[in-house]
Amino acid sequence: MKAIFGNKLAPSFADHYLARMGYGAQQYDGPENPNRPNNLWTPVPGDHGAHGKFDDRARTASLELWSETHASMLAMVVLGAAAGVALAMSKKPWLSHIKQEIERRAA
Repeated sequence: MKAIFGNKLAPSFADHYLARMGYGAQQYDGPENPNRPNNLWTPVPGDHGAHGKFDDRARTASLELWSETHASMLAMVVLGAAAGVALAMSKKPWLSHIKQEIERRAA
C-alpha cells in the first residue's frame, strides 16, 4: 500500500533510490566461509533456504501471504460477518415468529 501511494506522490523516486542502493543492499559484507559447499557442478544436499546474520529477524509465517492465498475464504468470512451484523441490527428479529409459535404451542 505504501508503494502504491508513494508511486502516486513521486513516481520515479523509488526507481532512482533502488538504482543507487538496491544492489549494494543485497550484498553481504561479512567474511566468506572457505569451507562452504557450492553447487557449481552438483546440487548441494540439505536446506537450500537463505540463512545468515538475519536469521533472528526472519519469520516463519506471514499474515499478508496467508490472506493472499486464502482470499476467497477470507471474503466469505467477512461477508458472513457483515450479514450477521446486518441481521442483528435489523428492526424485526428474524426468529421472532418462531419464538412466538413455540410460546403459543407451550401454552
